[in-house]
Amino acid sequence: MLKRASWRLVALLVLVCVLAGCSHAPQQRTLSVSELVKAINDTGARGQQIRTSAIVTYIDPDWRVLFVQDQSAAIYIDLPRGAVAQSGDRVEITAVLSGHGTGLEQVRISVLNKNNALPPAVAVSNYSDLPASLSSLVEAEGTVRWTGVKRGRPAIELSSGDKALTSYLRQALIEDLPPIGSRVNIAGVAAADVDSNGRLSGTKLFVPSTQYIRVLNAGPADPFSLPLKTLADLNSISAGTLVHVSGPVLTTPWFGPSRKGLIALRPCPRH
Repeated sequence: MLKRASWRLVALLVLVCVLAGCSHAPQQRTLSVSELVKAINDTGARGQQIRTSAIVTYIDPDWRVLFVQDQSAAIYIDLPRGAVAQSGDRVEITAVLSGHGTGLEQVRISVLNKNNALPPAVAVSNYSDLPASLSSLVEAEGTVRWTGVKRGRPAIELSSGDKALTSYLRQALIEDLPPIGSRVNIAGVAAADVDSNGRLSGTKLFVPSTQYIRVLNAGPADPFSLPLKTLADLNSISAGTLVHVSGPVLTTPWFGPSRKGLIALRPCPRH
């Protein structure tokens, strides 16, 4: 009788556990972005479910890139297929910390609200300092030395001293880009260029639209309207300055880099 009662008690406890959910689902951790960055680098946290919310600073569904930022930090996330958001959206992100060292998997994104102000951009005076601000919204100043299409995106190449920086715009018309020679301030997300071995080879900016470009001093509509300089004058002109020079063409490209920047060439009639 006692044995039968014991089995009944065990069966009752099993039933109670099933109804109460004794096999608990994995607990979801709510993290700030800075805590999420630390958790991604913590091998002991892999496999945990996480949740965070932040402001979208840049998104490109075609390139499947997403950058978000809160008051603590910024992070890059591989954009899931079908995810829809815009810069300025506050989104909630749920995911599982990857066990393969790739960051996050099973990522889901939902928009909480829209038209939020982007976080303040960090001013970067030296392009060499950009790697310290990867994934964050920054602003950089420079002289426009080239505009056009690069990797399928409208792009602007800036120069500051002897350094260059390329900015890719998600939404822009070529005719709306500032003229060559303009002094501009551009706000965008600092992103990494990596080589085939996964090593950092440079940095670039991802810019949502031309609204994030501020023209400080517009360049000439026609670069060849600038006063004519001799080739000898280039030695006394600051790097990054747009110049108009005349001389024999020794190489064939119409546009080519000089020691101090980019020179635009056009043929002149023989005299």
